[in-house]
Amino acid sequence: MKKTNATLFLLLFLSSSIFLPVIFVSADIIPAEDDSTMIYIVEGDGTYTAWGPTTWAFGASSATMVGGQGGSPKGMTLEKLWEIRETTVFPYFEYVPILATGFVVDEYFPEEVNSYGWTNKAGIKVMNITLRENVRFHDGSEWNATVAKWNIDRAYVLTGNLTGSEGAGHSDIMGHMTFKPGPAYEPFYTTSWDHSSTYNNDPVNGLPEPPQYYGKDNDPNLSWTNVSRTYIADGHYSIFKSVIVTESADDTASGTGGTIQIEFNDWITDLRLVAWISMISMEQYGDMFYTQIQDTFDWTGDQLACGTGTYKALSVDKTDGIMYMERNDDYWNYDALRAEGKMIVKDGIISIVVGAGAGQTITTAMLAGDADVAVDGPYGELYEDQLKNSTILDYIDTGTADSIEQIDFIQPNTDLAFRKAISYAFNYTQYLVNVKEGNAIRADNLMGMNSVYLDDTVVGSYHDLTIARAALLDDATYGAVLSGEGISASSSTAEWNTFADNVESLSAVDEELFTFNFLHDIYGVELTSILETSIADIGIVLNKSGATPADPYGDWKFTTAWGMWIPMLFDRPAQYARDLEGFLVDWPMPKTDLGYLDAFYVYTSQWSDTTSSWSSIPDTWNWGLINDLTLAEYIRGLYFEDEAGRLALYSDIQVRTATITYPSMFISQDLQGRVHNKKWNVDWYWGGFDFAQVSPGGPDDVAIPGFSMIPLFIFSAISVISIGYLIKRKKKLA
Repeated sequence: MKKTNATLFLLLFLSSSIFLPVIFVSADIIPAEDDSTMIYIVEGDGTYTAWGPTTWAFGASSATMVGGQGGSPKGMTLEKLWEIRETTVFPYFEYVPILATGFVVDEYFPEEVNSYGWTNKAGIKVMNITLRENVRFHDGSEWNATVAKWNIDRAYVLTGNLTGSEGAGHSDIMGHMTFKPGPAYEPFYTTSWDHSSTYNNDPVNGLPEPPQYYGKDNDPNLSWTNVSRTYIADGHYSIFKSVIVTESADDTASGTGGTIQIEFNDWITDLRLVAWISMISMEQYGDMFYTQIQDTFDWTGDQLACGTGTYKALSVDKTDGIMYMERNDDYWNYDALRAEGKMIVKDGIISIVVGAGAGQTITTAMLAGDADVAVDGPYGELYEDQLKNSTILDYIDTGTADSIEQIDFIQPNTDLAFRKAISYAFNYTQYLVNVKEGNAIRADNLMGMNSVYLDDTVVGSYHDLTIARAALLDDATYGAVLSGEGISASSSTAEWNTFADNVESLSAVDEELFTFNFLHDIYGVELTSILETSIADIGIVLNKSGATPADPYGDWKFTTAWGMWIPMLFDRPAQYARDLEGFLVDWPMPKTDLGYLDAFYVYTSQWSDTTSSWSSIPDTWNWGLINDLTLAEYIRGLYFEDEAGRLALYSDIQVRTATITYPSMFISQDLQGRVHNKKWNVDWYWGGFDFAQVSPGGPDDVAIPGFSMIPLFIFSAISVISIGYLIKRKKKLA
């Protein structure tokens, strides 16, 4: 969707300026033929970084190949045991077996009461997974139980940084999928489920003694040793206790596949923790068990995503931003897909466009017939009016994105009165109309408006100056300053603005009270401008130290695309120590994606060695820099509840964040769409684009042939990798 402000996403950074004139084309529609070449054009960052399945952040081209972790669509080169797709009935998603065909739960943990008085329910202890037979990787090697075990073992060795060589980045978000902090879950321990042994070696403080038990050597079966000095810390336990081969490929009729057994340390109630790992060829990458697969700047052949998927990644032309893919004619489900008229694309080309004019460049290419398919938002800025008027294109509105634009208030650098006042002062309507130009909806709570757990009875903040001003006037500290300056509830907006104009004349202490130290990046300037005008109506000003006519926000505006992530990725204690009070985040993860919810609003207790001396990072220094132990209790409790309990907890989370503590000012969610040339039929079965799902026929929204759906028994609607695009239809279909 065309927007006047470009939003920021981890994968899509704008770095240069490209603009082409609009060309309108009218032509007869000739259906695509078999063995065609198709061009998928995307907005990207112009870089090609690590693509490995245990890597959290990778570029747009890599995500298309691999399929992202934590809610991204299915990859075209790598596949998982199960993929997760949205449905129109509760729980609004389903597990689709890919490299697995079935599972049996052999043992559950006993249901016992934890220290909160809740009952830990439906925790799977041991699961047997049957693997699909007659599947081969792109290099011809076989998919079997040994390879599956190798991939899962590798995932937790690397995401936990058990070798001590990978750095802290791999143990932040991705680490939350495979490792959990023992101290953080202590209130939930019972007689049968207890990981206090991971941190109880300190008899005085009940915490580990740094740097003992701080990492592992190059064997996941060895004891903990002091080899790592990064964020994966004492007291963490792997979600997997063991992965063993119970039936090897040699024991199957086909000589392929087999069965693995997973015993869990973590409390899990569904397939989420075994479904997120993308499988790579053990033969191809056997020497990379202890090493992340990084970009070698030679993206051809062996280094390029050797999996079992529908398309092979051949090469990348980094100069022109083009990735070349080739259909895998030996794909295990090839015949069934072909029988449905799919997989007609022989050669797939991904064209990656960068720059501030990327939206117009992509729009022009689609209008001219020089590209075949594109995605519009979130984070894209295509010109949908032009696209919708084309006679050769189909533009499909797909509703609201899951990502939420929000301002996070740093605690304890801000107090409740300050956070509430700003949340009710912001002119949301002005922002949606003038900046978003109708291409976003209002989002007033942490869950987002798409969530199946959204409690419609909870009303978040909205533009109401009476409430905003009362929050300050009723507070003893703010109220005393306002009263001393003659400001009251009956004061006019002009009088509040005059107070704001003269904030710098107050004492240093009072000036700081009425100054918002707000950090944003170059893409948030328009929002910041409306924020500045809005909070002036309640007597608050933005910190503009270091400002110049060319740079009106000075020290508080980053001129790079990383501005919004600076507080989260850098040393958290430093962010608390300085005067930073809030920052703009276009948080790209859905709020019912429990792993990310946990990481962003809770984080973990752990040790850090960032200053050559050991120090403990507490729970309250989480990614969102939000100090709320009650919220942490609610979020962690989600892991242990059944569906009824989760519904209640999610409601409690919304009530607390939207009406009591105001940790974030939730603003909007972008609208999004898709466009393709009419000569193709594009089935978005997996939620994202896939060359394999293209045919020359009409719409065909049916289950992919060759897959057998597995009904889930007591499985939760929460999934570390499912909710990202799997729950959008609830509100849309209501």
